[in-house]
Amino acid sequence: MENIVIYAINQIDLKEKFMKKAFLLLGLITLLALFIFIILVFYYPVGRIGDVLNKKIYGYLYNGMYESDLREFLNGDLSNPPEWFLKQIKDDFADISSNKITSKLINDTHEKLSAGNDEFIRIKIINHKIYYKSKEDESKAKELAGRYEIFLSALNEISERLPNSDFILYLGDIHYKSLQKDIAPIFVFSKSIHNKRNQILMPDSLTLKNWKTMQYSIEDINSKSDYDNKIPKAIWRGTTTGALYDSKDYFGTYTQIFDVNNYHKFQRTKAVSISQDNPDILDAKFVYIAQATKEAEKIMLEKYKFGNFMSKKEQLQYQIQLTIDGNSCTYPGYLWRLASNSVNIKVEGDDYQLFYGILKPWEHYVPAKYDLSDLAEQIKWVLENQDKAKEISSKAQELVKQNLMITDIYWYIVTLLEEYSKLVEMDDSLEGFREYKS
Repeated sequence: MENIVIYAINQIDLKEKFMKKAFLLLGLITLLALFIFIILVFYYPVGRIGDVLNKKIYGYLYNGMYESDLREFLNGDLSNPPEWFLKQIKDDFADISSNKITSKLINDTHEKLSAGNDEFIRIKIINHKIYYKSKEDESKAKELAGRYEIFLSALNEISERLPNSDFILYLGDIHYKSLQKDIAPIFVFSKSIHNKRNQILMPDSLTLKNWKTMQYSIEDINSKSDYDNKIPKAIWRGTTTGALYDSKDYFGTYTQIFDVNNYHKFQRTKAVSISQDNPDILDAKFVYIAQATKEAEKIMLEKYKFGNFMSKKEQLQYQIQLTIDGNSCTYPGYLWRLASNSVNIKVEGDDYQLFYGILKPWEHYVPAKYDLSDLAEQIKWVLENQDKAKEISSKAQELVKQNLMITDIYWYIVTLLEEYSKLVEMDDSLEGFREYKS
């Protein structure tokens, strides 16, 4: 009997050892299979699963790179900003009409402009803390892709390098048209070439949010795609946005609505029409209709071919990137196209951002006329002059790397506010302000 019990116990021990080894082997096989799966989708992404996994993996990498660059910036020497920073700031300050900027003038201006318009926000920076004042109804700011929150968050990230300051920021696309003379200057994301009065260029919210990691993703795409192997054609995808003005002084009326009488006059519509006449060199399509009457929408759906959304990676499989302004500048669309190893064709627009002054046509981009009458010709020039086109692309990439990475943009903000604060007689009152807390 004793022998039987011992035998049974031994069998149980052997079974337990076998099960442990089996589970261990199964675990190793599972880990190996998972590792192989990750490697496969990492390099050969298939469908949505691969795209999502790639995005998450690279997202962690890019965020880590950004955090490292941010720490270096916060601890760096900012005493000698690039000359183009100072030139652009000087040009903007030349358009300020008031000889004396005080907190009272800033407050009065904000009260006047924000009446019936919640796209204006007043911001104070005191001892590296961010305070803001706006209308209680922040619905419009939230509609504008979170620009309100994004901008304050960006300031907060670099607050330890910011001087005390007091200013008004306009959050909208279409800059305020009728700026009176006796008001404080307004910080804007873009300015009109026709009306610059009392407007100071500031990096836009969408760039501050997206460029933090996008700059690394574009570099990564560049490293995996050779210009010569790209599709020899121009690409554009976008929506029905834009603005038509009744005069070039920007004090007249304008419309952003595509209707049956004007839909064909917008720059983006012209590009789509040119594409349908020249499909061998240009693939320009609307993805969806955003600003149009129902009658115009019906006509456009019948008249034009619409395309699916294309990621930046998909668009950068083409040699030529087409930049066309919408309601204002295409931030950060122009920036990532300049940073790519494709050639950028920039259609002339009414608005400009703070870095436009350092861009040179035929050196960093290929220009196209405002009415797009030469667009097909410019595309053909690129396709027929590949060596020159690659040189333009390389110079644009280098310009972005040297001047327009996210820490350069932060540096511009610091420099701008340091120079601006010299012009302002600021008080420490925080009545009506709220402290920003991330």
